[in-house]
Amino acid sequence: MIKSIKELNEKIWYRTLKVVYLISFIGVLAGYNIFLFAELGIKQVSQDRTVIECNYGSGTFSATDAEIYLDNGDFIEGKFSYKLFFLNYNDYNIRKIISKCIGKEIHPSSDVFVLQKAIEIRNDRNAIGDQSFEFSEDDGNKFLEIDKKYSDLDKSPLLDWDYEIFKINPAFSYWNVLWILLANIVVVLLFELARRIFYYIVLGKLFPTKNK
Repeated sequence: MIKSIKELNEKIWYRTLKVVYLISFIGVLAGYNIFLFAELGIKQVSQDRTVIECNYGSGTFSATDAEIYLDNGDFIEGKFSYKLFFLNYNDYNIRKIISKCIGKEIHPSSDVFVLQKAIEIRNDRNAIGDQSFEFSEDDGNKFLEIDKKYSDLDKSPLLDWDYEIFKINPAFSYWNVLWILLANIVVVLLFELARRIFYYIVLGKLFPTKNK
C-alpha cells in the first residue's frame, strides 16, 4: 500500500499525472488572465469622478449624476472623442447628458444626430443662448428627411461637428487589478484543493509525508 509521496513518485502514472496537472494549471491560469485582461483591462472608468461639462446649457456633473454608465470603450487611449462617442451607439447616454445640461427631459425617441444638427444650425445663427432645440422648419424638415434614409454612419458626414454640446473628462480607477489578483488566488486554491483531494483518496491524508 502506498503511504508517502516518495512512493508515489516511483510510479510512472503519478509522474505523468503531475505533468498533466502542471500543464493544466499553467494553461488555465494563463487563459483566465488573458480573458480577464481582455474583458476588464487594468483600469476602469470611475463613474463618480468622471466629469461631464456642458457647453450648451449649463452645469458640470458626474456620470453617476447623469444616471449613465461609461466604460473604457467610450474613450480612445483614455481620451474623449465627441464625434466617435456619437458613432459608438451611445444614444441613451447622449440624451441623458443633454437632458441634464438643459434641465429638461429629452424625448426617448429623439435622434441624437438631429439634436446635434439642431445645435449646429443654432450656432451658425449665433443663437446658442436659446435653450430650445426647435429650429428652422425648412432646415429641420430637410434634415429629418435625410434622417429617414440613412444610418448613423451615413448621417455623420452630413454634420459639421463644429460645436460640442458637452465634453467628458474621464477619470479612471485601478480596482480591476485587485479583482484579477483575487481571481488568480481562487484558481490557485481550486487546484490546490484538487491536489489535496487526490492525496486523501490515494494516501488517506490531506497532508501526507514526503517520506515513509
